[in-house]
Amino acid sequence: VRGEGLSHPFSPCIDMNFFQRPSHDENSIPDASTQNESQFGPLAPHYDELMKIVPYDQWAEYVMTLFAYAGHDPRRVLDCACGTGNVTFELASRGLHCVGVDISASMIEVARQKLKTWPHRFAPRFE
Repeated sequence: VRGEGLSHPFSPCIDMNFFQRPSHDENSIPDASTQNESQFGPLAPHYDELMKIVPYDQWAEYVMTLFAYAGHDPRRVLDCACGTGNVTFELASRGLHCVGVDISASMIEVARQKLKTWPHRFAPRFE
């Protein structure tokens, strides 16, 4: 068993040390937005090509099913960590007013470029 004092049934599979935050000097904590941009910025122009196998339409349909199951009929959706907006666009195509947000400015820029060819009535917004 990895880690001590674990009571969860999956505890043999979980290394609890993974979840411990490293101790940092306040002055040495990296800026998350800079770190994220350095990770995703160069990837942004290629992200959709790399992720083309993901069935975003089914993903969005699953989200809509979860809303219905929970008894919700939302009109507005905030898509956090939206990347290049694939799920945001899918939800907007179902008539929802969507705002997609992401910490990576490069990913948001790709999403905004895709807006130029958006054929549906409800256009999402990206921040």
